[in-house]
Amino acid sequence: MMARVQAWLATLTARERGMVSLAVGLAMALALAQGVLVPLAQAWQAARAQHQAAAQRSAHLLRQLADLDDGAGAPTKIDPGRLVALAGQGGVSLAPAEAQGASVRLVGQGSSSAVLAWLESLRGQGLIVQQVTLAPLPEGGVSVDVRVIVAP
Repeated sequence: MMARVQAWLATLTARERGMVSLAVGLAMALALAQGVLVPLAQAWQAARAQHQAAAQRSAHLLRQLADLDDGAGAPTKIDPGRLVALAGQGGVSLAPAEAQGASVRLVGQGSSSAVLAWLESLRGQGLIVQQVTLAPLPEGGVSVDVRVIVAP
């Protein structure tokens, strides 16, 4: 095959050989650009976008850490009425809270996702779940019996 190409090139004039060589060179340069340079540029742009997103997340976390006031805003006692109201806003219906010493016992029911989201939100309120019992309800959802204390 190579011998046929060399024989064909030998039949061309010097000017035609130059043009064929230029066309082959341009085709190789285009193939290099499409096969190597374009994917590298796309990978670089994707890495840059990921870096910017990571930097924004980091800045957001640093702002949140700066906003923390070393526990100055943490509650010193539990407000049962506020807990019942916040649970109701989250889709969990609670019975009136029972204070038991330093802890408060809350009993209620709701959808499993609402109950679990509400339990997770207690940490953001400066409370620690000391004990929790979840039981499925026949009509769907779960019942919850939880005891919370103020975070030290």
